[in-house]
Amino acid sequence: MIRQNGEHSEENNFYDLNKELENLQILGSELALLDLVGKMYSKIHSCWLGGGRNHRDTEDTKIERS
Repeated sequence: MIRQNGEHSEENNFYDLNKELENLQILGSELALLDLVGKMYSKIHSCWLGGGRNHRDTEDTKIERS
């Protein structure tokens, strides 16, 4: 609430602080989700690439070359 002299009341200040806290919590959740997605993408991408290991010439998948 705004008083006649233009100052905010304590109730309004408390409301503003709650809104700021909610915004920070949402931002924190979004950052945590983004971090998780980034880690999962990294793991999936490394699986698609074979994790840097050569799987073509292992004993159970021997490739015949002519």
